[in-house]
Amino acid sequence: MVSTGVSSLDNLLLSDGDPDRSVILVEGPPGIGKEALCYWFIRSGLVQCDYCFYATHRPVSDVLRDMKGVGISTERVPNWIASSGSSNRLDLRDPTSISVNIKEAAHNNKDRRVRIATDVQRLSLN
Repeated sequence: MVSTGVSSLDNLLLSDGDPDRSVILVEGPPGIGKEALCYWFIRSGLVQCDYCFYATHRPVSDVLRDMKGVGISTERVPNWIASSGSSNRLDLRDPTSISVNIKEAAHNNKDRRVRIATDVQRLSLN
């Protein structure tokens, strides 16, 4: 089992965490803490030396600022696909490239757990 990084959520919803090789979609209205949950999930993975991958429509600097704002150290950071501030620039008009980047990361790190989080709100296919 893999912890979400939020012990009260693990205890309430997931017992001991989510099963390995699972996908969890968190959705809801703005302001309920979806992005903060992503941050804690990634932080938990970094502590456990998992391969952590974060895809965001926001600049990396904004995400790091917000992580610090919820009390998460940014001494260790995930691998990024982002709108700016990362080696892999996110193009929301190309969901295939996002998928390929995530698949390659998982394949290249198959000897350890891979955590993937994203705060991409919508993909524009125009």
